[in-house]
Amino acid sequence: MGLTVTKCPATMRVGCVLAALLMGTGFGGCLTPQSTSCSDGRVCPAGSSCDAVTHGCVTQAQRTACAGLSNGDTCTLTAAPGTCLDGACHPNFCGDDLRTGAEQCDGNDLAGKTCAAFGYFQPTKPLACRADCTFDASGCMGVCGDGVVNDHEQCDGTPRDSKTCLDLGYNQGLPGCSALCTIEGCTTFASREADLIWSAPSEYPLLDIWGHDNTLFAVGINHLMQWSQAGFGGIWEWGDNASFQEELGLEWTAVWGTSATDVYAAGSDTSAFFSDPTAVSNRIAHWDGSAWSDTTLGVSLAVVNGMWGFSSADIYVSGKFSQIENEPGGAVLEQVATILHWDGHSWSPFPLSTTAEVNAEWGSGAQNIFAVGTSVSHWDGHTWSLMTVPTSDFLDSIWGSGANDAYAVGRNGTIIHWDGSSWNKMESGTTDELTSVSGSGAGDVFVQSRNALLHLRDGAWERLSTPTNIGTLTGVRATAERIFLLGSSSEAHLERTTVTCVGPEQLCDDGWDNDCDGLADGADPDCAGHVIERCANGADDDHNGLIDCADPACVSFPNCITR
Repeated sequence: MGLTVTKCPATMRVGCVLAALLMGTGFGGCLTPQSTSCSDGRVCPAGSSCDAVTHGCVTQAQRTACAGLSNGDTCTLTAAPGTCLDGACHPNFCGDDLRTGAEQCDGNDLAGKTCAAFGYFQPTKPLACRADCTFDASGCMGVCGDGVVNDHEQCDGTPRDSKTCLDLGYNQGLPGCSALCTIEGCTTFASREADLIWSAPSEYPLLDIWGHDNTLFAVGINHLMQWSQAGFGGIWEWGDNASFQEELGLEWTAVWGTSATDVYAAGSDTSAFFSDPTAVSNRIAHWDGSAWSDTTLGVSLAVVNGMWGFSSADIYVSGKFSQIENEPGGAVLEQVATILHWDGHSWSPFPLSTTAEVNAEWGSGAQNIFAVGTSVSHWDGHTWSLMTVPTSDFLDSIWGSGANDAYAVGRNGTIIHWDGSSWNKMESGTTDELTSVSGSGAGDVFVQSRNALLHLRDGAWERLSTPTNIGTLTGVRATAERIFLLGSSSEAHLERTTVTCVGPEQLCDDGWDNDCDGLADGADPDCAGHVIERCANGADDDHNGLIDCADPACVSFPNCITR
């Protein structure tokens, strides 16, 4: 008797052989009086009957195996597993168009699934079944994690078009993409604290601010101001006994102090500038806790850039003085950078022997002073030397929290960081000229351009929302409790009521160094185990030195899975 040969997987060979014996054409090899002719032309031998479902023949043993069982129930035939269909037990095997056992699918039986069941959005051809009865999704396209933003996704791996949280309608944050391809990491000020909003603009434009807590002093054109807690969150008021501050042409541009009773302001009297560009006198005002006193600097500076110091007998003022140089084409007015030093008794020129053009200076001590401009120069207490820096862009401003932590910013969005041994470039996310940098500590640094404010968060720079009613942005000053944003027409500040400077750190995902220990959020040991690494925001959220897919926490993140 001839048999139909059926090719089967090895694991299902017993069932396949049984199926071939029971349903193969061999049953129709001989005709006997007991044979049965089926409606489809098949002839079933004696002892078997026609099966309209499988278009084959079934034996009495098959029907006995399904006695009392319903359609689809599991049955056993000659020690092989099977399924009851139309009252007969049919052995299971891959390729019988019947999904049974561990099979994901079988032929056209896909268990009702489509490409959408596997997270795909755009099937180019239907979901299929492989010869081994597993799903074949090779024709499906558009899944979260493929790096392409599909119709139903907000992002995929990175935020759409590399937009900031501000572009997406939020106030703050580092935009990331979740495992569900939705935007995460962005917050609004109002969602965190009802009063965390920019103040109304002050009445006066300010040029510099110094202080901490509620001991704050500010300067501007004809203005010497002090912070008062008389209003909600504080307001700026005129300093006492400072009638000279209303002199026309007097521009106070820098302020620094050691305490609430020892504050210095520096400025320039430019009232005679237009008649004689070199005729600029400079002023130094001192606050002793009760009144301001006014003296001259002793050197004529056309521009006072800044003031910083280390004690009441060790103060530095940086600026530029004007001089007329006779060139072949005629006289040329030049401004030359200089630094003046106060030793507790008098002001004297501080050596600045560098070939670089200098725009700003800062130091952590008398033996560690940096000057930035066309390059970076360093004073070690004896000599100036040019430093190697990873940029050729002009640098406008410098600030640091200590000898091993300083930031310099400038044109084309340049930010470089000093770690105590070398300068390293940071990605700012902008090409705008960055004109000011300030901070309250190592974990709280801000950078400002003419229309944007950046904040260092988890090793990356987030963009914060800014007020629109203070004019072009001219500077930023930060204390632990407040961020002061200076504009061409006025000043506004942001109260940070959650920054209490009392440990331990309670809020581990708000971007602020709440306990003022120099470590914010995941960088603070107080937050160990409370910060989750977001896997597609370019930041080291948990501060373990590994970013996004490089972090083991992201091993199952869709965009981190090798496809």
